[in-house]
Amino acid sequence: QYKYVTRGICDPSLSRYSGLLTFTARTARQRGGGAAAMADLFLMKRLEALDKEVMDIKTELKTTLEELRKNPRDTILHAERNRLVEALADLNAHRKNLKDKLSAEAISLGMVSTSEAGGTQPSTDDTGPAGASASCPVVSISGIDWLTWQGIGEALGLTIVPVSKAPLTALQVHETEPFSWQPQTEADPINCKAAVQYLNRMVPPPANQEWYDSSTKHDMLSRNLSMIELNGTSDVALCTSAAVRGNMPEYGLRIVVQLKKDKAELNPIELATELLTANLWSPSFKPIAVMTDLMDTWCMMWAAKERIKMYPCEGRAEAVGILRAFLEQV
Repeated sequence: QYKYVTRGICDPSLSRYSGLLTFTARTARQRGGGAAAMADLFLMKRLEALDKEVMDIKTELKTTLEELRKNPRDTILHAERNRLVEALADLNAHRKNLKDKLSAEAISLGMVSTSEAGGTQPSTDDTGPAGASASCPVVSISGIDWLTWQGIGEALGLTIVPVSKAPLTALQVHETEPFSWQPQTEADPINCKAAVQYLNRMVPPPANQEWYDSSTKHDMLSRNLSMIELNGTSDVALCTSAAVRGNMPEYGLRIVVQLKKDKAELNPIELATELLTANLWSPSFKPIAVMTDLMDTWCMMWAAKERIKMYPCEGRAEAVGILRAFLEQV
């Protein structure tokens, strides 16, 4: 993991933060590798993105002010100027907060002095900047965005790779039926329970395993990655019966399923995050992840060394065949 962290830190595009981050590589070695420096890399990426947003807002504000000089009575331009000024203030405040967190991390480790870090003083409680290393951003798995995933992926050395070849060779199962959705949302107990029954018919579980309504355990896939805390669960999961009976389904995961009534809402980033946390909880089972409308749209993901491979199935018949073949493996 260490090489991925240092690769990011040595990127010339990040040089503007070198004054704050000279401690990071040494800290990674002292703490035992790249995992400990995840938070620093993640904050750097956020700072990079905020810098770009600030520059974009400043450019937009400059253009608006020029237009306002030509049309001083234009109320729409006045409102736009006020909006941009407020947005710029919010971004600068957020940016300062992130820089303070990086500085506080350096100070708490004794790697830089308060003067080198810009005068940030350690706090005596966990609510101030000095407590930043003990806390981290909390992100819902269902609401994760590309920027957040990029930070996680670079810290862990993970890349999502779409592939055109199925994870294994399997016969298509044509004697299947489409799922009948109820008007409620995908995560509603009515639809989740019906999905469990449907999967029991289409993809019968092996002995001592069972389809589980994981929407009832809201933190099943929650995981702290040091740099970020991920909160959430899947809609349905295939687990070992022992794990379900022990109310610890996350320790017996084989498949995690995210339901989407509308195929336009399929989110590969959300699915990749579920796959990541599922494999952290149940590494010996090497679980796979599936996002589907339970009709003709099925997308599968699985871990392959430093890659997350993604395969969009050609239809329900192929998807059911692949899942059945997967469960026949020892």
